[in-house]
Amino acid sequence: MNAYELKQYIINNDLTDVVIEKLGFHKIKDYGHEYRCALPDDTDSSQVVVKKDNLYCIIYRTNDAFKGDIIDLIIEIKNVDFIKSILILHDIIGIEYEFNKKSNSKNKKDHLSLMKSIRSKSRQYDYEDKTYDMSILDNYISHPTYYLLKEQGIGVKAQEYFSIHYDSFRERVLYPYFDTDNNNMLSGIMGRTTIKGFESLGLPKYFPIAKVSKKSALFGMMQNRRDINATGKVLIFEAENSVLKSWQMGYKYSLALGHHEITNEHIKKLLSLNISEVIIAFDKDISEEFLKETAKKLNKYFNVSYIKDEYDLLGKKDSPVDKGYKVFNFLYKHRVNYKGE
Repeated sequence: MNAYELKQYIINNDLTDVVIEKLGFHKIKDYGHEYRCALPDDTDSSQVVVKKDNLYCIIYRTNDAFKGDIIDLIIEIKNVDFIKSILILHDIIGIEYEFNKKSNSKNKKDHLSLMKSIRSKSRQYDYEDKTYDMSILDNYISHPTYYLLKEQGIGVKAQEYFSIHYDSFRERVLYPYFDTDNNNMLSGIMGRTTIKGFESLGLPKYFPIAKVSKKSALFGMMQNRRDINATGKVLIFEAENSVLKSWQMGYKYSLALGHHEITNEHIKKLLSLNISEVIIAFDKDISEEFLKETAKKLNKYFNVSYIKDEYDLLGKKDSPVDKGYKVFNFLYKHRVNYKGE
């Protein structure tokens, strides 16, 4: 099972109390819509809250509060990585973990449908999900790239946080897409050319070094997952650079599609997070009609808003973050709440 299926299985089979007890939490009390309990090394039974309907967890501490889902909780208390936490959950509920195997559960229901394509794309993708070992990045330069520093204003910390690499042979900045079910694997690598006048040379602006799935890949989900769960919001951009820029601005709950079509697979992954609002932050050249169609698709499951440049603050093809913090903060505060049709 992937993260979404695993959480739904625990919720649907009323196994939440079993899971937290086997994780070492004790003094468990049932408050109807949530469980409260004590940490494995503590006696305060009000310190930990686990919501029954979505497995959202809070640990109240004197210095700061932990917020995240059950997977984040395991990562926190066991000091393990994402895939290890998934393995721990499988072991607790007695189900064998098989990476990338499709679930055959008879109880699984898919109420999602594909959104029709609105316009043609120039990027190249693979419609089949593939994964790649992290060692593929060893073939490229891991130091921060001058192009992002000078041309995009993206600093060293952001580049390091998102594992940006550089392909000196192809002269491309590389954006690794981490697999959402195993953060020791990649689901692809997108390369952005740094060659001046690439159009006249017949070179594509974007080219996948390792094929990226258009239907399911989400850039930044592994790195920003904790902040997304903690805020209950997710900003969805088109381009990878927008995620890096927003992260620098303090908006650390963003993802990028690498394009602007949200699929049912993307929605499934969003449903695996503890979010109540999705904020669409597509580029200026995306029509409001398309924004509303996208919002309508998401509105079945989340509160949805979208950024609209009503005051013409952006360039024709700019991302909402391309003009800096003040402009983006203004656009963010004045985003349009989708009311449905």
